[in-house]
Amino acid sequence: MGKLYYNRLSQPCRSVLWFLGFTGIEFEKHEVNISARENETPEFIKLNPLGQLPVWVEDDFVLTESSAILQYLATADLRACPSEAGKIAEYIARHHSLVRQLSSDCFVPALLAPDSEHASVAKAKFEDVADTVNLFEADLSKHRFVVGDKLTVCDFLFACEVDQLHCFGLLENYPKIQEYLRRICEVQGYKDVWTPFVQALVELKVLTQVPPQF
Repeated sequence: MGKLYYNRLSQPCRSVLWFLGFTGIEFEKHEVNISARENETPEFIKLNPLGQLPVWVEDDFVLTESSAILQYLATADLRACPSEAGKIAEYIARHHSLVRQLSSDCFVPALLAPDSEHASVAKAKFEDVADTVNLFEADLSKHRFVVGDKLTVCDFLFACEVDQLHCFGLLENYPKIQEYLRRICEVQGYKDVWTPFVQALVELKVLTQVPPQF
């Protein structure tokens, strides 16, 4: 049985947790407390010298990077590995340089902002990623999911990035993304990672209340 080292505030971790819940793959959870620097302990550094999450471990086999973990798990579970291999590879190749921008340029600054300024910082930083979000809106006007009309491993990566914008009410002018997230909300396992995520944001006083449904 595999073991997943994760943190519930991490978008890459949520994507892997969701996929595991969706496929029903049995695994052992090990939450890493980043605030306590558990990801910097000698034991963890042996697993990932970069000290980053998530990490997937099976006996002596260790795999890092959410996209690599998802591709590995999808290969083991063929019903969740669709035939559009080229488009899937294309999306994964650009995920970190394009989609993760939502986290590094908007969500993280909002998360680290002083109390009572989280929402205002998110709205200000959103201007830096608006062009990227416009691209997503255009793409989702053409098909139901990220690379077509079927759910693929790409959606597990993408949804856990774009949904965080909803926390700060930044998707009001993006009806296609909202429709997409409503579809995602019905996918098995998604609510099991979304709910702890937003509850943690409330506990940290990043949000004053749990945001409404998509």
